[in-house]
Amino acid sequence: MNYRKLLLIVLFLLTVVGIGLLIYILFFKTPIGRVVSPTPQPVATSTTGTGQLPFIPSDGTSRVVDVDVDVVDVISEIPPETAISQLVSTSTVVLDKNVAGIILDRSSKDLLYYNRSDGKFYRMTDKGDAVLLTDQQFYDVQKIEWSPDKKKAILEYPDQSKIIYNFVSKEQVSLQKHWQEVTFSPDSSKIAFKSIGLDKGNRWLAIGSVDGGNVQQIEHLSNDIDTINVEWSPNKQIIATFAEGIDFDRQNLYFVGLHGENFKATILPGRGFKGQWTPTGDRLLYSVHRSDTGNKPELWIVDATPDSIGINRHRLNVGTWADKCSFKDNNNIICAVPQTLEEGVGYVPAIADTVPDDIYQINLTTGVKTLVTTLGQPHTIKDIFINQDAQSLYFTDKNDGRLYKVEL
Repeated sequence: MNYRKLLLIVLFLLTVVGIGLLIYILFFKTPIGRVVSPTPQPVATSTTGTGQLPFIPSDGTSRVVDVDVDVVDVISEIPPETAISQLVSTSTVVLDKNVAGIILDRSSKDLLYYNRSDGKFYRMTDKGDAVLLTDQQFYDVQKIEWSPDKKKAILEYPDQSKIIYNFVSKEQVSLQKHWQEVTFSPDSSKIAFKSIGLDKGNRWLAIGSVDGGNVQQIEHLSNDIDTINVEWSPNKQIIATFAEGIDFDRQNLYFVGLHGENFKATILPGRGFKGQWTPTGDRLLYSVHRSDTGNKPELWIVDATPDSIGINRHRLNVGTWADKCSFKDNNNIICAVPQTLEEGVGYVPAIADTVPDDIYQINLTTGVKTLVTTLGQPHTIKDIFINQDAQSLYFTDKNDGRLYKVEL
């Protein structure tokens, strides 16, 4: 009996320690260790390396910028919500659910997409006509990343094999399987990616040409590589960001330069970072959640050029995620905003998967919000697109997978 009691006590203590460790890892552990790069090891076809991480100051001083720390003051600078329009719009189905990789070519007003049924890519004109982009078939494509000029796309398959296909020249190039989060440069001439070797010492943030060659190591990647977001800024100066935890409600956001620059960082007033660059790349729109707002996502805007990182940070008082927004122009966004949000949804976004959205326009300078439309048929919006003249809005429904159109 004594041994049984002793065993139960030991099991209880181990359970307490395990729960405590889990809480630490989930909420307090620094996502990326501040480690100095090991001796460089080559990435496949790599040519150069740059040494230490750009976000570790060489002089040991802090380079974190935290402007507008007082959230109350920030809120008071933003005008209250202004509902100018109380329109109810009817959504019409444009494409059925068996499509993927939908993107709007704003220059032509055409929709580009992949049809899973026949493995082909199409262009749908504003008249509703579907035109083949190429006769070639691509079966079982899992992920699609379009180039900014809409002439090329990175196609990824379930086994993580990847190709770049040029819809103009009808040529394709194979990429390395261990290259992850491959994305195009703003001029569509280069790619950035995470090269994840089996050896932890051979993991790099890198760039290369669209033919898969001329690879250059930018920065060595330590642990928790999933926290690094590879996304080239429109001004070509920044190729990735990553968030590092400070405490329960704050993170540092670091910016990785194209040439290994040691840019300043800015403080994120929350967790669950999702971001989008403005069309000119001068600012960063992002969403985070924090405990004093019930851990519901909120939109923020901050300057993000190398010389202005962290300046003019404003809370926009809009409860949604940044990836549910589309830029109308450099100063105005159209966002799908859930009608209700439960506490803690920032940690578990799936809670809002069946919550209907309204469409708002937000001015990023004044903070003025306009209710553009309430959808007559409830929709939970996943992806949202707006055409160049801002007369039509396209979105995909998260639950039925269809593409819809709304006249604004």
